[in-house]
Amino acid sequence: MVGEYGYHGTQKRKLRSIARDGLVPMVQPEEHADEDREDPRPGIYFSPTEQIARNWGGVVLRFPFPEDAEEDYYGDSLFFKGAGVLRSSYIARHAISPELIEVKIGRRWVPLVS
Repeated sequence: MVGEYGYHGTQKRKLRSIARDGLVPMVQPEEHADEDREDPRPGIYFSPTEQIARNWGGVVLRFPFPEDAEEDYYGDSLFFKGAGVLRSSYIARHAISPELIEVKIGRRWVPLVS
């Protein structure tokens, strides 16, 4: 069962461009070149939980779970008490508008842009 939100871990230095452009599909970053992904198409990689997304960056963003999201075959299947088995990673193929994105500050979710 996938939840209401998708979560994306990122770095603080990237927030300005995300606030301007949203999350934009990109090809696999060079720093992950050792990951043998079969799909060369651009995408936005995100997780179904905040906890998983935190592994990818110190700043966690959330947005409505994209209707066209695909499971990332490279991800893992994980069991979550109360949620069952979830994939650790999903891919969105369309940009996510900055107006739809929230950022976690302390214990609260706040709009990335106002």
